[in-house]
Amino acid sequence: MLEETTLAEAVDKVGEVAAQLGLRLHPTHFELVTNSELNRLASYGGMPVRYRHWAFGKEWGHYQTAYDYRRSRIYEMVVNHEPCYAFLDRAMPPAQALLVIAHVLAHVAYFKSHFAFRHTADDQIAIMCRHRRVMEGFMRSWGEEAVERLVDAGLVLADYTGDSLRVAAYGETADDVLGYAARFAPSLLPWQRQVLGMIHQEARYFWPQVMTKIGNEGFATFWHRRILRAMNLQPAEVLQVAKMNAELVQAAPPTLNPYRIGYVVVDRAFQQDGESGLQRVQNQLTDVELIRQYCHEREIRLTGVSGVLTQGPTQRAWLGIKERLLKEVEHGGLPYLEVEPEETTSVPKRLRLRHRHTGTDLNLASVRGALGLVAGEIWHGEVSLTTRYQSIVHVLRHDGVRCYDETAAETRDSDTVPG
Repeated sequence: MLEETTLAEAVDKVGEVAAQLGLRLHPTHFELVTNSELNRLASYGGMPVRYRHWAFGKEWGHYQTAYDYRRSRIYEMVVNHEPCYAFLDRAMPPAQALLVIAHVLAHVAYFKSHFAFRHTADDQIAIMCRHRRVMEGFMRSWGEEAVERLVDAGLVLADYTGDSLRVAAYGETADDVLGYAARFAPSLLPWQRQVLGMIHQEARYFWPQVMTKIGNEGFATFWHRRILRAMNLQPAEVLQVAKMNAELVQAAPPTLNPYRIGYVVVDRAFQQDGESGLQRVQNQLTDVELIRQYCHEREIRLTGVSGVLTQGPTQRAWLGIKERLLKEVEHGGLPYLEVEPEETTSVPKRLRLRHRHTGTDLNLASVRGALGLVAGEIWHGEVSLTTRYQSIVHVLRHDGVRCYDETAAETRDSDTVPG
């Protein structure tokens, strides 16, 4: 069990070694919390405060159940902020805290130097506090149900706010579907546009984390190992730290472990290009670029992804596995959706979307429900999506009541959206 004095001593001890090894340190506030509180933070995307919504409660249940059944455990949450905030599990033994603190300091260094985070707000906690107050005011004025339905629809599009990691004008690029819908939906009230704008801002804050998950965790894992090896640990501490590190980087089929993949690939960057390779990881490379440049046959074997992304026994099967891994991380593993180009030049009557097919079909049943939410709560009119399913082009149209598949030429009564 960690105490405040023990934590402060550990931070000083780890920080001194990290600075000697060349890791640039930044102001970081450490705070001890219970594991239940960590699970709540994780359900809010790592933030200590956020507006209320049932989806966050569902996420909390997922994390808490995983902890209760000993399937997984969260040891820390780091908030990219000024200063950064790090929340640590107070139930950790002091030896394990050394590893977690080293991991946190590397995360902070990554956040502060990587180009992907250059345009994120330094006061995001204050922004989310403000969002929560505004949202609660709207709930009192317009009713909780109306606000929650609108948030439901906004979250459907929250992953589609533009692929770029750089600043773009709100709703002006074809891939900023949420921004476009919030800006041009013909009958939204001002408070509704403001709600969607808040969802859009928060989604843009989290997007760089989606695009650098493997690199960020790999960089932090590389550095916590480097720091701990340079520390004068006692045998009992070495044993606890080694056990925790082994659990952190173990392969866990059928899922991909970003800690293991990230460490193996970042270590390859260091072995191949030395400190300059490590700096490129920290400053420049997204997950796709990192894997493309530094994941080769040896790394494919070491990461354990060959057990997850199965491939036929050809002579160069690892290349096929690498390409599948790249597809898993490209665009955060999310499908590409865009507003139809001609609709961006005028005020449209219908929101027309297109799925840029990259080899994986959409789940049409889920798409119908999602289109219904967007049509009924945001556009207040017809929304269509063109996609390809089993090599056949489908145009799904939803008017807020029913979904029509122009290819299948049928209407499904089961797709009726309750009023």
